[in-house]
Parts: sequence; structure tokens; C-alpha cells
Amino acid sequence: MTPEIAAVIEAARALVQGRRRFLGLPADRVLPGSWEARLEKAVAAIAAAEPEGDRS
Repeated sequence: MTPEIAAVIEAARALVQGRRRFLGLPADRVLPGSWEARLEKAVAAIAAAEPEGDRS
């Protein structure tokens, strides 16, 4: 993974976490907006595909 792609993924994770925190949603609740939910699913899929040692 290139540093640029890693930076985009990290920014997406931060955005999802910030939105979840802002809305006061626990991790087991789906984010209400369609773009938010899609972004969260994409970040989760990327995290699942990463080797264990590569997660930030």
C-alpha cells in the first residue's frame, strides 16, 4: 500500500469515527446517512483485507 493510499484510508477512518462520536452512536449501530454507511463499510472491508501488522 502506498503512503498516499494509507493516508486516504486513515482520513476515512477518522471521518467515520468522528461522525459516529458526533452522533453518539455505539459501534454496533449503523450510521444513518447513506454516504456515511458506505464509507464505514468500505473502511471495514479494507481493514479486514489488511495484514494484521499494517493497521494504524
